[in-house]
Order: sequence, then C-alpha cells, then structure tokens
Amino acid sequence: MSLSGRALILVSLIILLAIAGFWAGQPLQGIWRLPAIILLLFIVWERVQTDKRFSIKREITSRLFLGVPSQYHQTVINHGRYTLFLDSQIDYPESLEADQNLQSWTVAAGKSMEKSCSVIPVALGEASLGKIYVRVLGRFGLIWWRHDIEASVKFKIEPAMLKHNVTVPGQQTMAGARNIRHRTGSGFELLNLRDYQYGDPLHSIDWKASARRHKTVVRVFSKQQRLEIAILLDCGRASMIQCGLMDRIHHYVNITSRLTEFAVQNQDQVACIAYADKTIAHLPLSGGVSAVQKTRQLLTDLDGVAEESNPLAVALELKHFLKRRSLVIFLTEMEQAEAATQLIQSVQLLQDKHHVVIASVDDTGINNLLAQSGQGWFAPYQNFAALEYYRGRKLTRNKLLQSGAEVLTAFPENLDAEVLNFYRRIRERREI
Repeated sequence: MSLSGRALILVSLIILLAIAGFWAGQPLQGIWRLPAIILLLFIVWERVQTDKRFSIKREITSRLFLGVPSQYHQTVINHGRYTLFLDSQIDYPESLEADQNLQSWTVAAGKSMEKSCSVIPVALGEASLGKIYVRVLGRFGLIWWRHDIEASVKFKIEPAMLKHNVTVPGQQTMAGARNIRHRTGSGFELLNLRDYQYGDPLHSIDWKASARRHKTVVRVFSKQQRLEIAILLDCGRASMIQCGLMDRIHHYVNITSRLTEFAVQNQDQVACIAYADKTIAHLPLSGGVSAVQKTRQLLTDLDGVAEESNPLAVALELKHFLKRRSLVIFLTEMEQAEAATQLIQSVQLLQDKHHVVIASVDDTGINNLLAQSGQGWFAPYQNFAALEYYRGRKLTRNKLLQSGAEVLTAFPENLDAEVLNFYRRIRERREI
C-alpha cells in the first residue's frame, strides 16, 4: 500500500494540528487524535471494500507462432457503484516480448474497459502469462492498495508457418504445381487408370483391373521432377546469440519450418538434421503432410547447446544417406574462424554431388553500431569489434564462394524470404 496525494495532505494537516496543540497546551494538546482516528477508520473501510470492487479478465490465443506478433487482451470490470481508478503492470514470461509499461485505468461504475497490446513470441514451448501487479485507489481516494493477481493463462509457442509474414513471388502459382508428362506404363507415380487405346504398350495393361471391369484398361503414370532437400540447422553455442528479438536458432527454426511447408506444397521431399558438436535430431527424407508435422514437432523440441558446432561431422553423415543429387542448406553462422574452416571443408565434401547453400543471419545490433557515430571512450573499440565481425564474415563468404557453394545472408526479418526465393528459383530451373 501507498498513500495517495489526498492522504498525504490529510496526514500533514493532522501533524500541523498536533504541533499547534503541543504549543497551545491544554485543552487543545490532544485534539489531533480525533481526526487521526477518523482517518484510520476510513482507511480500514477502504481496505475491506477494495477486493470486491473489480475483477480482471485476460485473453490470449492458445497457439502462438515464433516471431509472429499476436494480440493480448486485458479487461478490467468495475463491480462497484463508484468510478474505479487502477494501475496495472504485467510480468510477462521470458518467451514473450511485450510492452511492460504501467497502464492506468479509469472505469465507470458497473462498466468494463478493455485494452489490447501486441506480444511477440521469442522462444519455443509451453508457457503461461505472468502475474499482474495491480494498485487500486480506495473508495475515498486515501490509499493505493496493492494486489498481485496470478490467473493461469497457458499457451504454446510453435514454429512460424508459411503464411506468417512472408511473401514469396510466384508462391501461389508454384504451390501444388507439377511438371508432369503423362505416359502409359512408365514413370514414378500411378496417376490413374483409363481404357486401352490403340498403340498403348502391352506391358501397361492392368490385367486385374481389366478382369474386374470386363474391359481392357491401362495404367497411367506421372513423370515428375522431384527435388530432395536436406536442411542442416546449427544448434551450437553461436546459435544462442540474440539477433534482433530472437536468438539465431529461433530464426533458423522459422526458416526450416517455412521451407519444409513450401517444399511439400511442391511435391518435394525434405530431410532435417539439427546438430552442434554432433547430431542432435535427425528426420529422414519424407514428403506430404506427415513431413510438415514431424518437422514442426522436431523444431518445437529444439534448444541451443553450449558446445562448438561441428558441421563437418554432419556433412559426413549426410553424404552416406543422400543417394541422389540434392539441395543441401546449412543454416549457420560464418564469423568464427574455426567453425568457418569446418564449414568450408563440409562444402568441399558435398559439392561434387550436391547443390550446397549457406544461409546466415546478419546481426542487426552490430550493423547499428557501424551506422551510429558512437560517443565515449569505448566507441572506437566497439567500432573496431564490429569491423572485425564483418571482415571475418566477408572472408568466410569469399572462401565459400570459391569452394563452389552459394551464400545467402540477410537481416533476420528478410533471410527466410531469401531462402524461399532461392528454393523457388532452383525449382523453376529444374522444371524448365
């Protein structure tokens, strides 16, 4: 509890009255006790009535998506017969990024007021909204009474989906599109059955179906150019560095989730490997809705590992189970010399057979350091560190390009679109 401005004025007057009575002597010496007792009675009355005057309702969707803003709604209901004055502050969990400033409410008698704010999920998994710290001005405006409200509102944060904040040119035309040549009796996938036509090869006849239909029918297959994609997601120590609102690993998670969904829409197959110093999770090549579901489940359970990454080990593993030429995408960092050396070796190992791409997030904070003219004795050292960061990335990028890999770098909010656009271009090139 804390005294309001009105209470401070009344207390000051009582103190002045006590001082005046002390100097005047009897019978005015104890006259201050009467207003003090009355003030205390009103304070007790305020305290008894406060809990019954209001209630707070909180609403948030049960499914939130990583990095995608969502709305949180808070409603204050005034059950009393007088205007309610209330201040509130929310203790959000670490998995949510939101405005934690003090909110002031003025709610008329018998009415309610709703306020909404945007929250951004920045970590995966299940969580719940934190406490609401509330102070309510008493009925007579004497005391701000404190209340800690802990209503459990649970939600789950999942990887973002393709529809969230990403625009890929040509996405609508590519989704579900197929490069199919209809042939009878050969191909990869059975398309349908049709009546026999003059010139169809005999080996295309489906004798069992012909017997059931009492006429000759042939099998028609679809000839489709499928692309196999392997996504290698770095979960090592460097992936735990914050970049923008989220850690790098969470940016990689969103890219993996969206790319998997986009690839499945185009009838391609996707494998996902999460690694640090060794393989953490491995999802073999698969397609269809099950591939999306399994990948999202794998990504939801991922977390950073406090170990240095070893991309060379996962490249050796990948070389054994990828039998056909595939698109291999490393989602990793490039500024550390040791990791970069292993990354270059991994590219050289895979490049002969596969199409290798390195996708890495540019650090927004470091870019801001270079853009601003810093002040203070430490500014030159910050600028030097930022320049060294970019020098290391540029050096690694050039070596990767020389080794035959393709490199995609962008700020966090743009890298997912860069990766999806690159995949789209590769896909269109294969279909031509």
